[in-house]
Amino acid sequence: MVSPGSIQKGESELMSSRFQTIEDVQEYLEQIPKFSQVGVKAAHFELDHMIGFCSQMDNPQNRLKTVHVAGTNGKGTTCQMLSSVYQEAGYKTGLYTSPHLLEFNERIRVDGVMIKDSSMLEFFQRFEKALSEIPLTYFEISTCMAFWYFHQQDCDISIIETGLGGRLDATNVIQPLVSVITSVSLDHTDLLGDTIAKIAREKAGIIKTRRPVVASAVTDEAMIEIEKIAVLNESKVYKAGTLDPHWNAGKIIFSDPQSGIEVEIDGAGRKKIDTWNVATAKLVTDLLNHELPLELSEFVNGIESMNQKFSEYAHFKKLSENLDWYFDGAHNNEAIETLIEQVESMGSNREPVYFLSLMQDKINHTLLKNFIPFRNVYYIDTGTERCAKCNQILSYIPQAQCYMADNPEVKRILDGYKSELVIFAGSFYFYSQVNKWMASQLPSDHTSDFKIRQ
Repeated sequence: MVSPGSIQKGESELMSSRFQTIEDVQEYLEQIPKFSQVGVKAAHFELDHMIGFCSQMDNPQNRLKTVHVAGTNGKGTTCQMLSSVYQEAGYKTGLYTSPHLLEFNERIRVDGVMIKDSSMLEFFQRFEKALSEIPLTYFEISTCMAFWYFHQQDCDISIIETGLGGRLDATNVIQPLVSVITSVSLDHTDLLGDTIAKIAREKAGIIKTRRPVVASAVTDEAMIEIEKIAVLNESKVYKAGTLDPHWNAGKIIFSDPQSGIEVEIDGAGRKKIDTWNVATAKLVTDLLNHELPLELSEFVNGIESMNQKFSEYAHFKKLSENLDWYFDGAHNNEAIETLIEQVESMGSNREPVYFLSLMQDKINHTLLKNFIPFRNVYYIDTGTERCAKCNQILSYIPQAQCYMADNPEVKRILDGYKSELVIFAGSFYFYSQVNKWMASQLPSDHTSDFKIRQ
């Protein structure tokens, strides 16, 4: 292997790079197999390539202060909450999440601002030789770029979301100040294991020696495994449940362990399950208060302003001020049940209309039976190799109506539901298609312009 640092190009060599424009970068990324399209064939569940490439970058991840967040559901929301809170307190904050919804740049942000094309181009130019010698997956490239960029930007704190699992996830080369596990449920069972205990062990693989762990809405079965691994690492586990998080009349309420007072946060644009994510974020900020002090008011303001700081998100997003249309990236049984409960709690006298799109590895009777009671269910095949096909869905939801995403009939159907409660749900990768439909429905209210699709 080439000695660390020697892979970087000198300034005089950059002109000879194959990456002269951002379009060259986009073309390179587009030809890499993507998990959204082909599933496990696009993944690499080992850390050897990441360790090797990070070494060639002179290990910027080792000079970052990080929080590492894993979990079946809620990890992206928790990451955005933490980022918003630390931004509110004035800290320069890096945020790495996946997948992106509209463009690749969304994955890597500093103070809420996406990485610029010029910085992406610089990364590819400087580490072009390393990319040719160490084959990285799409996710590994974005992870390495995030570490490099956050170090370049001299971030005070960087919030890092795992992609899949934890133990062998590409992000698991960092030494976080705090590890977080938001939830554990059955998902990606072909890769992570077919029981809650097995999946919990994989996610608990992000726990590091003598570094605290925050556990959110996890079951007793999962907690047993998390605590076992924490003991082996001499790490203390802090449980979000100790803050008594609950939802009442549109408010997120928890007990502040620092002041002992009960705190209320406006729950507008949030789901009930977010009470646990808020409590989790509060424990993390308390644990880091000696290094990154902040006031309770900054925490509250950070949570309440989160949706303004991150306008593109996939957790029960209201798609327009003019329509009762929502998008939620619920794609496993736990998340779907939570979504349906949330819709029921809205108290609408209208039966919801569901538009679904799911990956083949997600569909099963337990998940899809949730939609059997609803009269109006539409299934959208986005046309990727991994997307579930109509005949698969109809075997579970016989009343569903199926369409390809580009079928013009879908627009006519949507036109008829402008006064209805419409829920778009399933894969995060469905968001870009929904965004296109919104642009055609409300061209002055919503736009759809993106560069690199997952």
